[in-house]
Amino acid sequence: MIYSFSKNQISLAVLLILSVIANPVFGWANEESSSWFSILLGVNPDNFKKDRNANGSGLTIGLIYSRQRLFKDMITFRILRSAEVGFVPIADTNYPYESLNEVSLLYGRFINHKNIHISGSIGLSFVAGINRGNWIGTIGIESYECERLPYYSIGIPVAFQINSNASGSCGIGLQLFGNYNRKQPIFGLAFLIKFGKQK
Repeated sequence: MIYSFSKNQISLAVLLILSVIANPVFGWANEESSSWFSILLGVNPDNFKKDRNANGSGLTIGLIYSRQRLFKDMITFRILRSAEVGFVPIADTNYPYESLNEVSLLYGRFINHKNIHISGSIGLSFVAGINRGNWIGTIGIESYECERLPYYSIGIPVAFQINSNASGSCGIGLQLFGNYNRKQPIFGLAFLIKFGKQK
């Protein structure tokens, strides 16, 4: 069974995520909590399906807001964009390039050990993007244009993160990220910079 969502349903879903964030995340603002932002740049190899003549590799950028409590749990709001990239001249690749956009809310647990932050999270997301369909060119005429297939879906985002300088205002680290969904599952490794104290 294939699920699809209208633009109005996606808009309502985004509003629902924001309303959920307003209480548990911002409601934790007290002396027993801390929050930080992260910017990430990652690679997700072999995600975009090669059976659609994709090259299979992608780049991901993201913005993350997290709040944690002394109870060792945390809530994270994550926005990601992942797009297929080509390592050969564009004339030799099929297009449009495939992509995934994610808005997600994750719940996780963390530990801070000797100023190193380690955490793992899982949650719920709404994703939208473009997949490439069948070739729509004319036989005998050189063309790389394929069907443009917009999609919307619900996904399960995951993240495992380790970074330095948990008690300081700035740190660097790595994050294993992923999003399991029926339309365009992705996974990858990202370099991140975090701003804000984590303890």
